[in-house]
Amino acid sequence: MENNYKVLEDKLKHLFETIPNSCILQFQNYVDLICEWTKRINLISINDKDRIIERHILESISVLGSIKIPEKSTCLDLGSGAGFPGIPLKIVRPDFNMTLLDSKRMKCLFLKKVVKTLELPSTDVVCERVEMLQEKSGFNACFDLLFIRGISGLYQLWKWASPLLKKDGKMVVWKGGDIEKEIKPLRSKYSDINIEVFPVSPYFVNPSLNRKIVVVAPI
Repeated sequence: MENNYKVLEDKLKHLFETIPNSCILQFQNYVDLICEWTKRINLISINDKDRIIERHILESISVLGSIKIPEKSTCLDLGSGAGFPGIPLKIVRPDFNMTLLDSKRMKCLFLKKVVKTLELPSTDVVCERVEMLQEKSGFNACFDLLFIRGISGLYQLWKWASPLLKKDGKMVVWKGGDIEKEIKPLRSKYSDINIEVFPVSPYFVNPSLNRKIVVVAPI
C-alpha cells in the first residue's frame, strides 16, 4: 500500500506544483477509515479494497485535469456513499465549500467521521434523498457544481440536479460505457443545455475502463 501512496503523490504533482505532506497523510487516514468501516457497512466492493487509490481516489481527482474549477466553488457530492468524489476533491482542493449528500444514515455517520478525523473545513454532511433536498430551504439554486459518480442515468440526474444549481452552475458526472444512449434522451427533453464529454485521462485511470466525465450546464 505504501507504494500506492507514492503513485498517488506522483499523480498529484501532475496537477499541483507542491503537495503538502499532510495531504498524503489525510489520504492514508481516509483509506484506513474506509477499510475499517467496510467491515460493518457496504462502502466499497470487496474486490476494490486493495485498489481504493487506483479505482476511486485517482478517478475522483482526475476531473481537475479535465475542467477548470474556480476557487471557493460551492459543491455538492450527490450520493456520496464512501465519499467519492467529494472527499478526495476536498483533500486536494481545501478551498472548496463541500456538501456530502447521502440518504443512508450509516454512510452519513461514516462521512461525518471522515470529516472530523481529517479535519476538513467547510464540509457538511446531509442525510437526505436528493428529491427531498429540493424542498428544504437554503439548497435551491445554491451550488456551483454537482459531482455525481456512479448512480442513475443522465436524464434523471439532471432532473434532480438542475433546481439545485446556480444559474451558471454545472453538473459533473463520471460515466462508463456507451453514454450516447443516455445523452440522446437528455438532449431531446432539454434544449437549453450544453453537454460536454471528456475522456478520463489515462494518466489517472486505466483507459481499458473507458471512463468519461460528462459536464452538463444551462446555456
